[in-house]
Amino acid sequence: PKALLFDEPLTGLDPQGIQTIQQSLREQARDGTAIVISSHLMTLVQELCPHVLVLDKGRCLWFGPIDQALQLSTGEHGTTSLEDAFFRLTGRGGQE
Repeated sequence: PKALLFDEPLTGLDPQGIQTIQQSLREQARDGTAIVISSHLMTLVQELCPHVLVLDKGRCLWFGPIDQALQLSTGEHGTTSLEDAFFRLTGRGGQE
C-alpha cells in the first residue's frame, strides 16, 4: 500500500505481538509506504517515527522532525524524551 493509518497499534498486544508490529512497520516504511500512527505511547512514537505532530485539544502545537521536537526539552538527568517535549509544548508538567 502507499499509505497505512494506525490508531494505537500496540494496545492490547503481548510483547511478541508488539515486536512483530514494530518490525512490520519498519519494513513497510523502508519499502516506501507512508505510515501515520496515532498514539499516546510516546516511547513508541519516539522509537519509530521520523516526524511528529503534537495535538492538544484539536490544535497543532508542533509538526516537524522528531529530533527537533526532542531539542525542545531536556529531562532532569540530561536526557531528552518526546514525553518531556510534549509536556513543554502543552504547558503541562506531567502531573495532570
